[in-house]
Amino acid sequence: MATVRVTAGLSSGHHSGHQSDKNRPMTYVLALCASIFAATGAALQHREVAEVPEHRTGGIALVLASLRRPGWIIGLVVLLAAPVFQFLALKVGTLSQVQPVLTIELLVLLVIIVFTHHQHPGRREWLSSVAIVVGLTAFLLAAHPGGTEGVLSSRWQVGLALGSLVLVGLLWAIGSMRHGWSRAALLGAAAASAFAYQAAMSKSIGQTPASHLLTSPGLYGYVVTGGLGFVLFQHALRAGHVAASRAAMVIVNPMLSVAIGLVAFHETLAHTPPAIVIEAIGVVVLLAGARSLSASPLITGDPLGGAGEGSDDE
Repeated sequence: MATVRVTAGLSSGHHSGHQSDKNRPMTYVLALCASIFAATGAALQHREVAEVPEHRTGGIALVLASLRRPGWIIGLVVLLAAPVFQFLALKVGTLSQVQPVLTIELLVLLVIIVFTHHQHPGRREWLSSVAIVVGLTAFLLAAHPGGTEGVLSSRWQVGLALGSLVLVGLLWAIGSMRHGWSRAALLGAAAASAFAYQAAMSKSIGQTPASHLLTSPGLYGYVVTGGLGFVLFQHALRAGHVAASRAAMVIVNPMLSVAIGLVAFHETLAHTPPAIVIEAIGVVVLLAGARSLSASPLITGDPLGGAGEGSDDE
């Protein structure tokens, strides 16, 4: 009996592999659309939240005030299209095909701000962003995370929720003591941490029987962290240049998702010597790109971001 299941699984995996190869072009197109919509929506919302009066920017008040701005609403609609295209891409392709393409969002953003912000990224911004994308893509492709997928126990769901809240709170606390691009990056990282937990819960509740869904802590964690992540994202946009917050999110979200997969879902990373070398090089290139981008005049001297939250004078 066990032999039959293994054979069937291998046959199914072989078939889905052929399907994945057949749908590869469509997978890339849909993932690229997700990147374009995410970058465009973020850029549009960044312009709007920067104009909200300072006395209306506390907590969720920033979102409520932004709701009165038509440009922000347009940005929200565009931004919400991104996860739809990501979902469609994952329906026809694999995570290992989709995730690297999503990192291109950072490069797309540099093109978008030419039109939305009338800013022209220079060589430093382009090379730094390319380094981030290449480094992250190299790590993800070499690591090829995967393995067991299952429903998390209630204890794990609650434990991950508490851990995520601690991490989000820590990043928010540090960010609240900073200004300008560094505040934007830290709040972006906090938002990405909330979204990474939300992604883990969607993976778990997607396999939870409908009869047990309402008693699953993960369902409520999914809703709460989604709202929390969105509010933090809006504050990250207001704090500094949109590229600072989006770069942090592009980096933190997939890396933290990999960590959650390893700890909670017992996934594994490729650990052959060549894979480890490529993973290490990818991380080094990624960090070098992030460090270079953080010192970019475009990021540190953002005239649109941080309207009411100061700027770095360091």
